[in-house]
Amino acid sequence: MSKIFISHSSKDNDFVKRLAHDLLTNDIPVWLDAYELSLGDSLYDKIFTGIKESNYLIVVISEHYNSSIWTSKEFRAILAKEDKDRKKYLIPIKIDKSEVPLEIADRLYQNFELEYESSVKNLTRFFKREDFSIKSIPIEKRQIILNFSDYTEVDIALIRSILSDSHLHRNTSILKKQIFFNGYASIDKLLAIGKNNLLSIENNKAILEQYDKDSREIEHFVDYISKGVLLMLNEFKPNNNTQLISISIYWYVKMFMNMIYSIINRYLDKKQLKDLNIEDKKFYSLHFLSSGSFSAFYDVNGYARLDVFDKNDNKIYCSITVDEDCYAYKELKKLPIPITFSEALSHDLMYKYLIPQNVYSKIVNEHQTVLMTNFKDYLVGLS
Repeated sequence: MSKIFISHSSKDNDFVKRLAHDLLTNDIPVWLDAYELSLGDSLYDKIFTGIKESNYLIVVISEHYNSSIWTSKEFRAILAKEDKDRKKYLIPIKIDKSEVPLEIADRLYQNFELEYESSVKNLTRFFKREDFSIKSIPIEKRQIILNFSDYTEVDIALIRSILSDSHLHRNTSILKKQIFFNGYASIDKLLAIGKNNLLSIENNKAILEQYDKDSREIEHFVDYISKGVLLMLNEFKPNNNTQLISISIYWYVKMFMNMIYSIINRYLDKKQLKDLNIEDKKFYSLHFLSSGSFSAFYDVNGYARLDVFDKNDNKIYCSITVDEDCYAYKELKKLPIPITFSEALSHDLMYKYLIPQNVYSKIVNEHQTVLMTNFKDYLVGLS
């Protein structure tokens, strides 16, 4: 199994997670220890097994890397691997003005300090010349690392790649432990800032109790994101366009991230919001799908409610909120008789509205909602 190990200081995690995501998006198989380690694991065993089993080893040279005792052990282990196999595996990259270690001072390195995008392209071209591809790693053994392009919008390029591959291996399931979101650390950081704000307020017991309740709700939302994305990756691949399912994942994640940040914003002051560049952003609460906030969230003129039900027994599966300019709603307004999905079908109806909202309901109300995957059996009507 061909893969690339990234040796780095934990203090450079933000850079490394971005790099890992961008390499994975370009079908380059990387191994990142931050995502493989679980409570109780031996740090030493996991990392050195990763080094041993990797075909190339990227060393992220920085001030933090050069001053870390732990990364010096990793570095010596990489050199020992080269010495034992009589082959060069180590690829140095620089992210600041730090000196390259003397042991590899004669090697060419990629300088990310000067320019990030072109440096990623150079690394990608190198690995592709070496015939490295994520296709060599089974779906069930890959790390799926998802970045947020801003606070609420997940980058779906990697999701599309995963969906395309999993579509070809329909009997293989992705596991929850394979999915990692890079945006969660910022959530924890902002919650800590918010709590510090509350600690400066006198008689704050009631407010702190509400904060604790909100923090627990955010943890539920984080869990719902992973469960919902996993459900869509595994359950919709046999019957649907994989490119369009990635749109459903985008809107599903955005729904929950909006709820998360609508809670966080309650605990930040105006200066903090401005410093974080989110003072002008609007985030919507849990009930936005059945309110006027829907129009603002989806950037549409208005909204309408539709019922989706079984064409055989008229059992309602779910009610969904859609854009009032949606084709199905326009047709139903002309003649309010339920229509089949093939008649109502539009990409927006299914992938932007129905699937994200149905999965949302399935995850939050597990025993009360049927997951809809076989769309030819459904009718759509006005609520």
